[in-house]
Amino acid sequence: EAILRAAAGLKARDELGVVAFDEQASWVVRTRPLGEIDDLQGDISGINPNGTTNIFAGREQAVGSLEEATATRRH
Repeated sequence: EAILRAAAGLKARDELGVVAFDEQASWVVRTRPLGEIDDLQGDISGINPNGTTNIFAGREQAVGSLEEATATRRH
């Protein structure tokens, strides 16, 4: 729900990426403009709690994506 609410405040050209993590991190939605994401709700519906919480793995993936982004503002 938090992802969908955050996306609702974005414009089509704004970029969004979603990383899920438990023991390891995995991309659910690779960072790209919101207008290029066909079914965000469907993409994230497969995220299920599983295993431990290694937030550092998720953060590492997200930071790497932000470092490659050309946007002037990043969240």
